[in-house]
Amino acid sequence: NIKKEYLFISNGAADVLFKLALTVKPGRAVLLAPTFADYEKALRTVDCKFTYYELQEEKNFIAGYDLLKKINSRVDLVVICNPNNPTGVLIPVQILASIAECCKDNKIRLFLDECFMDFTGREEENSLVEKLKEYPNLMILKAFTKMYAMAGVRLGFGITADTEVIEQMYQAGPPWNVSVLAGASGKAALKED
Repeated sequence: NIKKEYLFISNGAADVLFKLALTVKPGRAVLLAPTFADYEKALRTVDCKFTYYELQEEKNFIAGYDLLKKINSRVDLVVICNPNNPTGVLIPVQILASIAECCKDNKIRLFLDECFMDFTGREEENSLVEKLKEYPNLMILKAFTKMYAMAGVRLGFGITADTEVIEQMYQAGPPWNVSVLAGASGKAALKED
């Protein structure tokens, strides 16, 4: 039930991340630590600087409200993996909503990787997909890689109400970024339970 103009379909989830970095060229980003290494790798391609929010074992690797202290006017992008990779921990929805509000209020882009969300069985209560219109600065990352075991096929997508950034992302690479095989595989996978 997502408008097709809200979708950026690409050659895997990593390609979405690299195209977003190339398109918006953030100067400074906030990242969780530990988290998926490709966020930093993609952002380094555009000379982005980083501030880290360190997840702590004694707090069960849960991001808290103190993450909001890292989000300020010097930040262009906040990258969050929910549930986080490698910890597998979900950010409580109240904290995630506060992060989204803070980013919106400060005109900061929020990149939310929900590639593992389907495994939680709690997508409806934890995903921000239903909030896209409320947060036009939000881009949610999804992929067929994990849930449909299609890693080698390379099919991922970004979802955002910011249709202008989607158009710019399509312009940032070749027009054939999704193969016929990947497209057909994705259509077939969506018919599966």
